[in-house]
Parts: sequence; structure tokens; C-alpha cells
Amino acid sequence: MSELKAIELSEVSKVYPGITAVDKISFNVGLGEIHGFLGPNGAGKSTTMRMITGLIPSSQGHIKIFGKEISENPEVQNHVGFLPEQPPLYLNMKVMDYLNFVLDLHQFKETRFRDQAIEKCGLKDVSNRLIGNLSKGFKQRVGIAATLVHNPKLVILDEPTVGLDPAAIDEIRNLIITLKNEHTIFLSTHHLHEVELLCSHITVINKGEILRSGTLEKLKEDFIARQTIHLEIPNWEDSWAQRLSFSNIEVKRENSEIIISTTEKEDIRPALCRELIASGADLLSMNKEKAHVEDIFRSLTEGSE
Repeated sequence: MSELKAIELSEVSKVYPGITAVDKISFNVGLGEIHGFLGPNGAGKSTTMRMITGLIPSSQGHIKIFGKEISENPEVQNHVGFLPEQPPLYLNMKVMDYLNFVLDLHQFKETRFRDQAIEKCGLKDVSNRLIGNLSKGFKQRVGIAATLVHNPKLVILDEPTVGLDPAAIDEIRNLIITLKNEHTIFLSTHHLHEVELLCSHITVINKGEILRSGTLEKLKEDFIARQTIHLEIPNWEDSWAQRLSFSNIEVKRENSEIIISTTEKEDIRPALCRELIASGADLLSMNKEKAHVEDIFRSLTEGSE
């Protein structure tokens, strides 16, 4: 039996007259993940999110939420909370009234999750204020609270920090981290540094097609053709480079820092450490160079032009 997934897309397309917005995409989101969904403007991110939430139907393919096909089990959408890029707030309503209104829309009578959402989102002190009088950061918190009032298992966030000041961005990021304890998070963002901080898995889409999907660490490893190791060795001797038994090795020296790169696929650090110490090296530190999300995103999206 296959492992249950929060989201499963198989050969999903969305076709409008004269344009294919999403073209036969397939990817999974595991339970308990914070999964980043990346792509340039117009790549198909929002269309995909709206199909997952059931706001628009797919043209073909299969979408499952917690193992159930949404076209056959519409009630499964009750387990999904969705924050669109522009939260549908009623500015002339008070925060508490708006959250109660959202509860009614879900036909959900339990209020304790609403109260928990208010607490998690830091809205207790503004619960009786008009939404229109709140800062943009607090309005975004109200939008996130509205996605949580019916206690969804899956929370989908479309650009949750767009347009916020740095302090508000940090607050929303910290909130997302706390939500991971009780919800699976599917997150679209243009802040690639945010992905580094929050996400364990990412999916990259461009021109309606999935370019890569998997763990962030695996994508970083696959992205770098050569592994590069930075070492601090104050007593380095150039003759030691000839004794290292790795393929296509390159060694550079910058004062006491030694930079070793190789095309070996397996992590060379354990063997490298043994060989250098056997040679008499005073090995003070060893760090493996990693790719950044910005590098992966730029390489994938520019390469698909």
C-alpha cells in the first residue's frame, strides 16, 4: 500500500480557449511538510492552487486530497484552508465578526478552533476592531486566521508575505513554522530566502510544466555537478594533494583555507578526513559547499525558456 499523501496530482491540465495554463503536471505533497511551490509570474502556480482547492475544475487528470479524488469526494475540501494572494476580507467588518462569518460559510459550529486561530495569529487585542483600520500585516494575519477557523488538515498559502514590511514578514514566517505542528503547508512564494528558511520540499513550475519536485536537500545535491569542500589546514603541504584518491580532483589554496572539488558522487568528507589526518594535516574545520534555492530556481527557469 502506497503512503498516504496530503496532495497527489497526476497528469493534471487546465486549458482555456487558446491557452494551456497547466499542462499534464504530476507531483505529491507529503503529510506534515512545508512544501514550497515556486515559479515565475504566469507559471501556473495560482491556477494549480485553485484546482487543488476545488475553486476551479481541472480540464483533465486526477487530484487527490488525503487519498480521495476531489471530483468524486467534494467533502474532502472541508479539510483544506486556502489563503489567496489577495485575501477576500470585508474591510467594514470587525475581525471577530468576519471570522464568525467564515465559520458560517463552512457550516462549522465548533468555535474553539476559531479561538485558537485568533491566539495563533496574534489577533486577540484587535478582535473587535474593523479590518479596514488594521495594518497590512494584521490584515494578512486575519486572512490566515480565516483559513484556520475550521481546523483544516491542509493549509494552502498563496504569497502570504507579499507586500509586507520586514517585521511583518518575520512574524508571518514564524506563524507558518508553528502551523507545521498541526497542518500540512503548501506554500507559494517569490521570496526564495523564505523557502530556505521554511521548506523541506519544493516543486518548481514554469510555463505550466513541472521542472523539478523533491526534497530541498536532494535538489541542492543534484544541482551541483562537482562537490566542493572548504578546509582550514594551517600546516598544508602541496604534496598532499597528489595522495588524495578522488576522481577529477582540483585543489586550490587561499592562505590557510584549502578548497578541494571533485566529480565524485558520494560524499568524500569521511575518506578525505582520514587521508589528510594520515598525512599529518592539522585539520581545524571542514565544510561542504551547497547550492542556494536562488541558484536552483534561476538555473531551472532560465533553462526552460
